[in-house]
Amino acid sequence: MNLSFLRHRWQAGAVLILLAATAVLIYSNTLTAPFTFDDGHNILDNLNIRMTGLSIDSLIDAATVQTRRPVASLTFALNYYFHGYDVTGYHVVNIAIHILAGFLMFLVVRHTLGLTGNEKKELIAALAALVWLVNPVHTQSVTYIVQRMTALATLFFLFALYLYIKGRLRQRTGRPLGILFFALCGLSGILAVLSKQIAATLPFFVLVYEWYFFQDLDRAWIKQQAKWIGGAVFIIGALAAIYLGASPIEKIMAMYDSQDFTMGQRLLTEPRVIFLYLSLLFFPYPARLNLDYDFPVSVSLIDPFTTLVSILGLIALLGAAVVTAKRQRLVSFAIVWFCGNLVIESSFIGLALVFEHRTYLPSVFVVAALVWAAITYIRHRPLVIGFLCAVTMIFGCWTFQRNTIWADDTALWRDVTEKSPNLARPWNNLGLALKNQGQTDQAMAMYNRAIEIDPGYIHPYNNLGALFLETGQPEKARPLLEKAIETDPLFMMAYSNLAIACHRLGDSEAAMAWCEKGLQISPNDLEIQNTLGVILLAQRREQEAAVLFEAVLQKDPGHTEALMNLALIADKQGDREKTAALLEKAIRLDPASAEARYHLGELLARTGNPDNAMAQLEQALHLKPDHALAHNAMGNLWLQAGKTDRAIDHYQKAIAIDPGFAAAHTNLADALVRTGKIDSALHYLETVAASRPDDAGLLLKTGILHQQNGNLPAAENLYQKALSIDPGCTACLNRLGMIHAQAGRLDKAAGCFEELALLVPDNPVIHYNLACLYARQNEVEPALTNLKKALDTGYDNLEQIRTDRDLDNIRDTGFYKDLVRVKEQGQ
Repeated sequence: MNLSFLRHRWQAGAVLILLAATAVLIYSNTLTAPFTFDDGHNILDNLNIRMTGLSIDSLIDAATVQTRRPVASLTFALNYYFHGYDVTGYHVVNIAIHILAGFLMFLVVRHTLGLTGNEKKELIAALAALVWLVNPVHTQSVTYIVQRMTALATLFFLFALYLYIKGRLRQRTGRPLGILFFALCGLSGILAVLSKQIAATLPFFVLVYEWYFFQDLDRAWIKQQAKWIGGAVFIIGALAAIYLGASPIEKIMAMYDSQDFTMGQRLLTEPRVIFLYLSLLFFPYPARLNLDYDFPVSVSLIDPFTTLVSILGLIALLGAAVVTAKRQRLVSFAIVWFCGNLVIESSFIGLALVFEHRTYLPSVFVVAALVWAAITYIRHRPLVIGFLCAVTMIFGCWTFQRNTIWADDTALWRDVTEKSPNLARPWNNLGLALKNQGQTDQAMAMYNRAIEIDPGYIHPYNNLGALFLETGQPEKARPLLEKAIETDPLFMMAYSNLAIACHRLGDSEAAMAWCEKGLQISPNDLEIQNTLGVILLAQRREQEAAVLFEAVLQKDPGHTEALMNLALIADKQGDREKTAALLEKAIRLDPASAEARYHLGELLARTGNPDNAMAQLEQALHLKPDHALAHNAMGNLWLQAGKTDRAIDHYQKAIAIDPGFAAAHTNLADALVRTGKIDSALHYLETVAASRPDDAGLLLKTGILHQQNGNLPAAENLYQKALSIDPGCTACLNRLGMIHAQAGRLDKAAGCFEELALLVPDNPVIHYNLACLYARQNEVEPALTNLKKALDTGYDNLEQIRTDRDLDNIRDTGFYKDLVRVKEQGQ
């Protein structure tokens, strides 16, 4: 039995368990951390990862359609298939990748130390992997969901290097299957590059590793391997060409169009950034970590002066790699590894200057070299192990602490605004986070702060405009959205929102025009197509709207708004079964859709299922506490259940969220009446109506309460005011007609009901009332005409017709007798 083999397997298993347990502990508070920042573009708004079926075709589409990082995109698609937008599943995958990357680091470092003859290889490799795993600077690569791309690339990069080492060891000892390990190394390398292009340096590092640890830095070997070196350069160049396309220089230069620095300034700045990265690895105190750095640009070698110092320091660092190559090989290789793996993201490509996740792969051998140095040069074994364990515990606590910030989107962006107060983007993103938590006033303040800092930054204009739309202020939204489009005519999100603003302002012509203009620029923009459908739906062009919604769903089956809009059409058509099915599908695809849950709850309430309705509305309010419509619907359910206090509470919350919510005001008044507080209800509605004198609905409801309270003159006055605002208010005409009839003003009452008959010509009760009014005035012909219309449109209460004293003046006419006889025979 090979005891050495078993010992290595046991040690590796113990290290894996240790790493897994540690990672789970320090990242346990991230499982509900929300999507943030670039998660929106890459995951939430990415149609191509919304995989609804597990098939070869769907897997291929997820990995190939509109993505240059197919492996990462495929993992997001699988997450979506199994978890939808439940963040827990995404975080579990990210943590698992981090654990495996740490374990591969252990394996690679252990083999590397073995090649140098280090007898403490197991201990050093295990401690190095542990210290690396807990470093707080890696929270951005693990907790920030979209940076799975970086973690996956690192995982496959290390796996490829490990397979190469295993293949070389088998080749050196003459054992079989070496070629298989090399083939798998190549496959893992491809997966690394397809996760993120930072792995393009792998061929270079395989050669460098070979030279350092298998060829003993033999210069002659370098000369002999010219063709392999050329091949590595060719592969890296080919990968760069694939990424940059046919015009690489133009594409690189185009990247700087969206930056506020030049290529020269970036090249001067990055040496300072590299030393920032090193300082964060050594001292990753959470107060130093930041998602969005406001890093000052170097404009010359001496502005700031640290530019020249950093350049000289970088030269000295590379010089140290040369000097230490023979005696401290691991240290030398770590320097080359660190600098070489930063070349792609810290050189001439026009990316943002600083991001912490860029340290994930470069830091692997740096940490290994530091742990090696500590164990090698601190002779007292318990002391050094205790020191490294203390570092691990401190880093672990800091990681947990940093993850508490990541776990709350508002806390995260507040942290960024405190550390980068002069950047507009963090203030805008803080506004989004606050808006999502229902803090609209604070969100508006954050958007305005972003605009104040950078008037040319378009996103806060759009977000503030969208927030005004949500709070019922389209007149304020319109100029902001027009400003966003004026600043960037290709900013498609603003077209959809501007069309909605115009639509709500009653300018349907402008709304349609903005949709059409947006579709001319981007014919496949689903949000604009959906918005156009909403406008058509408001114009009662249901069939045309349905075609648009179905077209949206054909391209994006997970588009919950299109599903809800189709549900609204089905509901209008009376197909409640289809309505419920569409809303349930929307909820299955997006369990976090408060809007879908509200509509389903409201439908269930109307169809006599109050318990399930309340469950859906409670979920909607849990997801979106500021959902005024859901609060109003909950109030209605509690009122029906006799829980008046709870109903009042929800109505008040709806009004606090949307002060212009007329139905909530009138419902609150109804609830007050239920408690016997008619005077309080009247006073409340009169106060509200005084502040909103043009709201016909509020005037109507106030009039109804006055009528119920016996104050007919006040009620009559309010109904007349309401009709002056809305001549088509049928309830006002009906109640005003009744008051006139009760007061003996029969001609005025008939006038009201004649107007009603024009608005609702097929209502039999209106025609019957007119027949009664005209009969009481002894106007026989119009009385008989309206009685006939009442019977023809469905009035079937013959007992009422036979006994109603109001019809006495026409009862002896032959026409009356014939009408009644024909009706009786028809029954």
